[in-house]
Amino acid sequence: MLFPSVIFIFIFLPLSLTVIVPFSVKGRYYNIKLANFLLLIFSLVFYIWGEVKFTYLMLGSGGINFICAKLCAPSQNKYRKYYFFAGIITNIFILVYFKYTAFFLHIIHIDKTFHDSDLITSTLPVGISFYTFHGISYLVDVYKGKVKSCSKLPDFLMYQTLFPQMIAGPIVRFSEVADQMYNREVNLESFYAGLHRFIVGLSKKILIANQLSLFSDYVFDIQDTNRGLVTAWLGVIAYSLQIFYDFSGYSDMAIGLARMFGFVFPENFNFPYSVSSIREFWRCWHMTLSRFFRDYLYIPLGGDRNSTIVTARNLFTIFLLCGLWHGASINFVIWGLYHGFFLILERLSNPLLKYIPKWLKLLGYPYAWIIILISWVIFRCENILKTLNYLESLGFTFNKHGKTLLLLGFPWEIVNPVFILTLFASVLFLFPFNNNLINKIIALRKFVLINLLESINLISFF
Repeated sequence: MLFPSVIFIFIFLPLSLTVIVPFSVKGRYYNIKLANFLLLIFSLVFYIWGEVKFTYLMLGSGGINFICAKLCAPSQNKYRKYYFFAGIITNIFILVYFKYTAFFLHIIHIDKTFHDSDLITSTLPVGISFYTFHGISYLVDVYKGKVKSCSKLPDFLMYQTLFPQMIAGPIVRFSEVADQMYNREVNLESFYAGLHRFIVGLSKKILIANQLSLFSDYVFDIQDTNRGLVTAWLGVIAYSLQIFYDFSGYSDMAIGLARMFGFVFPENFNFPYSVSSIREFWRCWHMTLSRFFRDYLYIPLGGDRNSTIVTARNLFTIFLLCGLWHGASINFVIWGLYHGFFLILERLSNPLLKYIPKWLKLLGYPYAWIIILISWVIFRCENILKTLNYLESLGFTFNKHGKTLLLLGFPWEIVNPVFILTLFASVLFLFPFNNNLINKIIALRKFVLINLLESINLISFF
């Protein structure tokens, strides 16, 4: 079940709000324990609707994390570290086995041997990348004494299966919602704020990301010899906008849904395309994922406290895993290492920045944009060959066909008034504005446009 689906918006969401929210509103019927239990039930229904087969895996993972956390808390005996490592290894094993076994077997060329075997599965359990990371962060925080272990299994399962964060993030740590699980309240203001945020995210996904995907999919899928230079660049720009509004749209919907049930989730995107370096980009893009890798892997490995070589090793390790987290593919690995390379390059060049004039530092913005756009080519293409062919279309190399027809393969039939309006809206909300007067103008435009999008959203489902 997906957030933008008709069954979720018109059946599941209204029903869950009607049943759960009354017990989260201060008053006669306020009963947060009952609200938590009902949230667990509805979250399980949400998960089972999309995938019955691996429900046992999610619940089993939650049970193991709950028990291991109890046994590895600081107040426990000297063997607590063994329970801690047992829990961490279990989470990693679950993730690696179900997500990467076929990929690794393919790399070592023995995948055909196990093709018909029951030892591997080609079906990826829904939400496995998120609930295993939730489990890992929970165990680490409990082991280090940053948060107390959850006292009741149903409450912990409610956290791990909470449907707003199940399929697309943000990655919410237990420490960020532990107090809210028992001390939260839904009022009219918070409910409206959550509803508004959900509608904004839904609009991003349906009215912007989905429309831009028509253009980008067409350009990426046509034959390489039929793709002109300008067409190729417009295609990757459209995809970069599409993936931002897709990911941030889902995050907005998750944050909005959580708000309607009384939870406050951390922000996940903060104008990532308004940066002048790749380092800044990762401070603004999928921020909960970046913080996860920073706090639970980069810093324990030594961070940047050691030599340059060790720091480079740590960054490469982090972004290798970051690429793999996004998918089991060589291209995702290359995408991660690509970002790691430029982060190391920027770190090495930091001492030179003080000698560069301020006006010259403005070149950091086009530099970051070009690096990011190329990275999305790697991310979007299915394999290395298609990546190289698309980069060739962008003009980085030239083949015998040349690039004399700049608009060759341009999808003119897609570029209609609706697409132009979508493109305008996608650019309008892409960058922050600091000037107060501009803020007021943009706020007015945003108010008008959002209300227009809300109206179109409702009409589009009938």
